[in-house]
Amino acid sequence: MRLEKCWFCSSTIYPGHGIQFVRNDAKIFRFCRSKCHKNFKMKRNPRKVKWTKAYRCLHGKDMTQDSTFEFERKRNRPERYDRNVTAQTLKAIPLITKIRHERHKKHITERQKQGKTKQRERDAKELEQDIQMLPKKDTMLSTQKTKVVVKVSQQQTEENLMEDDAHRSSPATAPVASITSGSGGGGGRRRPTRSISRRRRGALPPHAVVGGSRERPVGRVGNSDETREAKALISRTLAASVSLSRSRPRRGAALLSP
Repeated sequence: MRLEKCWFCSSTIYPGHGIQFVRNDAKIFRFCRSKCHKNFKMKRNPRKVKWTKAYRCLHGKDMTQDSTFEFERKRNRPERYDRNVTAQTLKAIPLITKIRHERHKKHITERQKQGKTKQRERDAKELEQDIQMLPKKDTMLSTQKTKVVVKVSQQQTEENLMEDDAHRSSPATAPVASITSGSGGGGGRRRPTRSISRRRRGALPPHAVVGGSRERPVGRVGNSDETREAKALISRTLAASVSLSRSRPRRGAALLSP
């Protein structure tokens, strides 16, 4: 089985694949695919197209000179068959391929080292040109946060932990609604604002604004013990405020007394 090479990109052409073009002077051009054939008809130079093997070898991207390439030759004259030579050749093929791949990897790593050194030179040059764009040392030190170590005794830490536990274990109570006096100069008993009455009926959510300040949400309103205690506390405060307003005399009552 003879494996040919593409004239344009130098890739392998297996039997039954590719395109073959014969010129008037009987020169044969073989192409692996229509892409290479179209580039050939457009008269492009393979050495100037970056994805071809010729370009990569010309610019030192691939390994070109090595002893492993000497085994691969084009022999137009068939040689006499020898069983021993064939067996030795079949054994040597994977070893030669492995050595060629290792050398190719080494060639790529050496080529990348050169690129890293060039990149460092470019970075140093850019840093030297644009050094004024970097922040100054004084500003960098001022922006850094300083850490302060505070020594705390064991007794203080235990007290803080006890306070946190007591705060967490205390039952959540609803905030007491503020009482405002009624409008008008005639006096009369003090009534709660409209927002309080709506809050008692359950029309407002737990986080509604009462008395001009935003309250923290108490949680979902349900039939738990905490919500019952909160409702009882609100009703007691409202009853006390109403009783106080009734016990106080009106402003005009003192003038009418004998």
